[in-house]
Amino acid sequence: MDIDAKVLDDHVTSENHRLTTMLLRYPKAFVEQELGRHRTFSRNSSSGRAVPASVYIDETTGDETRAGPAEWGVNQRGMQASNALDVAQIEAAESIWRQAATDAALHARRLAALGLHKQVANALLTPFTHYNVIISGTEYMNFFGLRLDRAARPEIRILAEKMWAAYNESKPTLLYPGDWHLPLVDEQDWPIIAQYAKYLTDEQLRWLQSIDVSLDVTLHLAIYVSMARCARISYSSFKTKKRSTPDEDLNMAFEKLVGQQPIHASPAEHQATPDMLTAYWHQYSPTEMSLWEHKEQWANYKGWRQYRAFIPGEACAPLPEEYEVKDGNK
Repeated sequence: MDIDAKVLDDHVTSENHRLTTMLLRYPKAFVEQELGRHRTFSRNSSSGRAVPASVYIDETTGDETRAGPAEWGVNQRGMQASNALDVAQIEAAESIWRQAATDAALHARRLAALGLHKQVANALLTPFTHYNVIISGTEYMNFFGLRLDRAARPEIRILAEKMWAAYNESKPTLLYPGDWHLPLVDEQDWPIIAQYAKYLTDEQLRWLQSIDVSLDVTLHLAIYVSMARCARISYSSFKTKKRSTPDEDLNMAFEKLVGQQPIHASPAEHQATPDMLTAYWHQYSPTEMSLWEHKEQWANYKGWRQYRAFIPGEACAPLPEEYEVKDGNK
């Protein structure tokens, strides 16, 4: 079992609103449902619809890579085990789990050999594979309070412990309104992004201006590079397995994420800029929501304007033409 957490980007506003982006890895079957209940996080994750079946088959059949439970507890009433099986029982359980993985991999290979899409073959392997997930949020403390508790499921408690360590070791950098939190964008990317800006098509430029004409074009494209990398959960290209170039990322962003309908806007939730207090904030407490310039763009954050909220139509995908909206159902 592989559970890990590391901070990708970490910033704080002058009003002490901290926005932290983390890269997580955990066994999908044991953690995903639990983590999904925490709605204050923005998330993008690796997908069984995109990862080749051969990759998950190798992970499932490898004794060092296979996902499994963190504890082998004795069955009892309630949602958690108080005691572990004895040594002999644990060895037997591990053997059964290993055989189940072998069987699942066998059937996944058979389905793949038929030419069936990987989104189906990979579904058989879910209990034995890991998820790579990028999360961003300003509200971590409720998650930590719940998931560090001894009553939490063992696998998500281990993840929470790794996240807690990473969160506390990281030192957030101060950002001001107009500065941007851009996960997975490095200094080496900016010169290439600036060159790309010179060759934008008229259509691409119109699209960027429809979102926010005040944003510098190079900065806007850097946001798109971050979006694409958050969508693929890394710097690596699915096709080449090498570090993706800004050109590849920008093409992906325009062609697959926000440059067409329906918009795939979830990767645009990780990029954000600090909100600004109104001119009258000094008369009141800066925690008062009504005193912020753009509180409607916070979404699930506090004190930060989420880039997704800048995009026209981000919250309502148009229906396909063959589906008719009847009166009263709008």
